[in-house]
Amino acid sequence: MTAAVPGALNFRDVGGLPAAGGRTRSGVLYRSGDLSRLDDDGRAALEGLGVRHVIDLRSDDVEVLEQVDAILQAEAAAIIASRGVRFEFGIQSRSQPTKLSAALGDRISDAARTLGYSPRRMLSGGGHDAAAFAQAGWDSVMVFLRNWNGSHNPDEAMDTADLAAAVETLQASLGGKEGNSSHE
Repeated sequence: MTAAVPGALNFRDVGGLPAAGGRTRSGVLYRSGDLSRLDDDGRAALEGLGVRHVIDLRSDDVEVLEQVDAILQAEAAAIIASRGVRFEFGIQSRSQPTKLSAALGDRISDAARTLGYSPRRMLSGGGHDAAAFAQAGWDSVMVFLRNWNGSHNPDEAMDTADLAAAVETLQASLGGKEGNSSHE
């Protein structure tokens, strides 16, 4: 079920997923992309759904993730002891953090800027093919495209102009012919 939260990317209820003893309950746990652009309506929509806590741990360093998780668990234990409440963290979904090629990322970012785009660097917590290639010793990066319905769902969609811009950028980064126009 997809819930309407203005300004949230790929926000949806994860109720109905297979779990030990049945399925996860709807209206309890949600997943989303970036929430930093929520306006008052988006924050009100989250509150209306009962969302009170958001946890998103990302790093390209396993040790950092372990340290932050230990802090989170210790804080939860302290709250449990002092307030008599309970936390149910459930199963963590972790993929192996992998450092992707900074040099290749720089090359693609430089090409994008030359073409007039404003690239943004970000970590992906997903177990994508790029991580598997990097773990096998290949130079690897990921190029993300805007997707107004979120990825990995039946409503996934993108603007073909964004795809064309990504291909143009990759071609330029590999020494191909660069575009002539400037893009914002």
